[in-house]
Amino acid sequence: MTARDTRRGCLQTLADQTEGLSSADIIEIVDDAAMHAAELDADVITHKDLTATVSEAIREGRLT
Repeated sequence: MTARDTRRGCLQTLADQTEGLSSADIIEIVDDAAMHAAELDADVITHKDLTATVSEAIREGRLT
């Protein structure tokens, strides 16, 4: 498996998890992931930041 395949798989996972969400929901997810990355003093938002934020939002019932 190449790095490109891995990235494609990661993006597909995020797409599957966020299917049907509004653009406002997506913005909230990215915003939360950016805050998480900033708390870690990171320069970029990672896939791990995004998936953790999606999982947390679903678990808390903020997303359906």
